[in-house]
Amino acid sequence: MMHKKNFYAILLFISMAFSTSLVNAQYIRPEFKEKEISPHGPVETSWYNIYWFYDGNVGARILGASSEMANLGVGLNINAGIGHYFSERFGIKGRLDYHRFSFSPGLDSQPNAQGGAMSFSAEALTNVMHWINNKKFGKFRLALHGGLGYTSFNNRSFKENALSVNPNSFEDDPAIKGNDDMGHIIIGLTPQYHINGRCSVQLDFSSFVLVKQDFTFDNYNGVRHEGLGNISALSVGFTFRP
Repeated sequence: MMHKKNFYAILLFISMAFSTSLVNAQYIRPEFKEKEISPHGPVETSWYNIYWFYDGNVGARILGASSEMANLGVGLNINAGIGHYFSERFGIKGRLDYHRFSFSPGLDSQPNAQGGAMSFSAEALTNVMHWINNKKFGKFRLALHGGLGYTSFNNRSFKENALSVNPNSFEDDPAIKGNDDMGHIIIGLTPQYHINGRCSVQLDFSSFVLVKQDFTFDNYNGVRHEGLGNISALSVGFTFRP
């Protein structure tokens, strides 16, 4: 039979060995695993790899040719677009703009007249910051965009008056009846601040060089427009990456 002192010695040895293993386990570092970050999470993710994006802005329409017989003030601009990035540097975008115009005096001595123009554009985009130093910017981006499009201007007072005098006034108009239809070249600059990998706030300045503008925007005065025209827009808004 085992001696009582030997039994206690063996029990003490087992207890000390078990305690030592527990202490050593506390100092064993777990294997490091790189944290996986969702592409819809922090700004540090490669947000430009979320290829599709949508944006919307609201602001002011400025410039625009008017005759000496009318005053043209600043108007509303609303624009929205959908785009796709192929890489950090390059992308494409389709854009729709609404420009509002207000003139005084209006047609036939009315106090004012109003009109609106719709612009459809196809653009290419690039990140200016990436070309400067070839680095990824976590929170800021400066987008240069430009392309071609179509603008159609509608002066409601002019059209309604012309049709009341002659219902066939615009019979020979090859495009949208009674509208001044133009091509345009658009170029702009959009600084962005990324709230996170999905959303950004932005300021956009865009200039539209109008081609084949037939009349000044107060077209009820019948003054033809010579050369290239221009309207510009300054707006603020959001970009969302689904």
